[in-house]
Amino acid sequence: MLLNLRVVPALKGDVYLDTVRIPKAHRQNLNTGIFYKISCENKTIYVALRGSEYDEPVIQIDDVNRMRLDVEEQQKYDFEIEPLSVFKLHLPLWYATNPYTRFGSRLGLIGFALSTLRGLQMFFEFACWIAHLRA
Repeated sequence: MLLNLRVVPALKGDVYLDTVRIPKAHRQNLNTGIFYKISCENKTIYVALRGSEYDEPVIQIDDVNRMRLDVEEQQKYDFEIEPLSVFKLHLPLWYATNPYTRFGSRLGLIGFALSTLRGLQMFFEFACWIAHLRA
């Protein structure tokens, strides 16, 4: 979904939390509390979407994500906003601005990958054992 929005500073509580805010009247059918991919001029961020108290079409973005998108405050831009698929839900955590969130999520994802590999290895060993019993 393409939205033309003016960039304004984020609320203090949203800084380093990868949260953007768009007023309900201007976000059409985008739901809040869901991770989205937001692109502008071939640059992308992964953020959670929340509502805003503004009445006009604005997007509230913190400094870090504004620099990632290379957009300026008080300027209007076309933002491409897409919900993330189930297979891409790890991206906001992997690229999180907050280092504590980023580090913890990366450890969790690496641990999950390693345990999955070990599970596959155990499955194949079990299958070989079963085949050996039948022979």
